[in-house]
Amino acid sequence: MNRKNNRNDFIAGLNQPAFTKDDLDKFKQKQYQKYMDFYRDESTQEYFLNVVAAILLAYRERYPDCSAKIPCREKSPTSIRAKLDDYIDEAKSSYKDNDEHSFHIKPIKDAFAMKFISLSLPPIAYSPDSEIQALIDEKNENTKFLGEMQKFNAQVFPEVFSKKLPKDNNNTYSCTKLEYFNNCKRVLEQILTLTHANATNLNDSYKNSIDDINNCISIIEAMGEQDSLLTDKDIHDSGFDFKKILKDFNSRINDRLDLTISTKQFNALFESNDIFDKLGISLNHETKEKRTKSGYVSNFIYLNTLLGTIECQIQSNHEYEEGNHGYSAHHKLRGKAIIPKPIPNPDNKEQVKEYIRIIRDTAPQSYVARMDCNENERITIQKFSDYNNYKNLVSQVTKGDPSEKYLLSYFGKLYAIQSKIFKSQESTLGFIPSDIEDYIASSKFADLKGKSSPQFEITD
Repeated sequence: MNRKNNRNDFIAGLNQPAFTKDDLDKFKQKQYQKYMDFYRDESTQEYFLNVVAAILLAYRERYPDCSAKIPCREKSPTSIRAKLDDYIDEAKSSYKDNDEHSFHIKPIKDAFAMKFISLSLPPIAYSPDSEIQALIDEKNENTKFLGEMQKFNAQVFPEVFSKKLPKDNNNTYSCTKLEYFNNCKRVLEQILTLTHANATNLNDSYKNSIDDINNCISIIEAMGEQDSLLTDKDIHDSGFDFKKILKDFNSRINDRLDLTISTKQFNALFESNDIFDKLGISLNHETKEKRTKSGYVSNFIYLNTLLGTIECQIQSNHEYEEGNHGYSAHHKLRGKAIIPKPIPNPDNKEQVKEYIRIIRDTAPQSYVARMDCNENERITIQKFSDYNNYKNLVSQVTKGDPSEKYLLSYFGKLYAIQSKIFKSQESTLGFIPSDIEDYIASSKFADLKGKSSPQFEITD
C-alpha cells in the first residue's frame, strides 16, 4: 500500500484510507497489549510504588512539620482502551502529508497516576514569596469575616454539648428573618470570591441561591415582617441552612494557600535529590492547572520516570474530597459515571466469574501511601482489594445526590456477601529509606532499567 499517496483520502473519511480499519484495529490491539504486558508486570508495579514511597519520604524529611498522603492507581483496561481510541482519532484528524511513512499517537501519561494531597500545613503569617503572601492576606481577611459569622451563628444557634430535647417546630430564634437571610446571602457572596471563574456551573448554583434569597427578602419586606423573629418554619421552607452555608465557606478558606504552598513544596523536592536521580525520576517541563466548570481544582505536574511520563495532581485535602464526594464529584464528569452491575448470585460460579472480570476491567487498581504516625521514617502503602477498588470508583457521587442512598444500599448488600465473591485481599507494604536504597541496588531494578516503555506508531 502506498500510504503517502493515500493520505488525503485517509483524512477525508477513510474511504480509501492510508490505513484500513483493520490496520487500525490491529494497531490498537497491539498497543493495548503492550500496555497490559508492561504496566501490569510486577516489576513495573514495584518500581511505581517505590517512586511513590520515595516522594513521600522526601517530603517528610524536608518538611517535618507538614503531612500529606498520596492516593495512586494503575489505569483500568477499559480506560486504556478508551484513551487509545481518543488518541487514534486525534492522530487521524491531524494526519498530514509529510516525508514520514508512519502514523503516530501520543503516549498515555496516566497509565500510572498519583495525587499529592496536603493534609496539614503549619500556620503561616508571613512569607517572602509575594504570591504566598498575597494568599495569606486573603486568608486573613476571610478568617476575620468567618469570625464575624461564627459569632452570629453562636448567638442564633447556641452550642449545646449535652443531649438536646426535641425542638418545637415553631421554635423562635433570637434574630429577625431579615438578619438571617441577609447573612446567608453575605456568606454565599464571599464563597463566590473563593471559587475560580472557570467554575461556571458551581458559581451559577451559588448565584441562583443568592437570587432565591433575594426573593425571600423581597417577600419579607412586602409582608412588613422585617422585624419578625426567625422560626424553624422559615428555615425549613426556604431551604437555607446558615450553618451548612458557613461550613461550606469555612472549608474553602485555606484551599488557595494550601494548594500554592504544596505545589511549590512538591517541585522543591526535586532539587538535588540523589535518591530521585538513582530512581530515574525528574520533573517534566510540562505543567497545567485544571479548573473545570464543576469546580474541580488541581495542579498537574508530570514526572519523567523509567515507565515514561507519569501524571501527578496536587490538591488540598478539601479539593480532593470535593472531587470524590462534593460538587465536582466524578459522576458529574462526562463519561466518568459508572453504573453498578447487578450483584451476582454467590452460588453461581459463572455469574461471579463474569462479575469479577467486569470489575477488574473497569476499576483501576488503587493504592494510598501514608506517613506512619508511629514510626517517623516509615511510609505505608495500602493496596486495595477488588471490592474496594470497585467501591472507590462507583461511589464517587456528590453527598445528597439521589443516587447516593441507592449506592449505600448496593454496597451494603455487596459487603454482606463479599467473602463469597471476592478472593483478593487488601495488603499493606512498609517503606523506610533503606528499603528504597536496597531496591535501587537490586537486580530487579537493574532489569527494569533495561526495559523500555511501549512505543506508539505504525510504520512502513
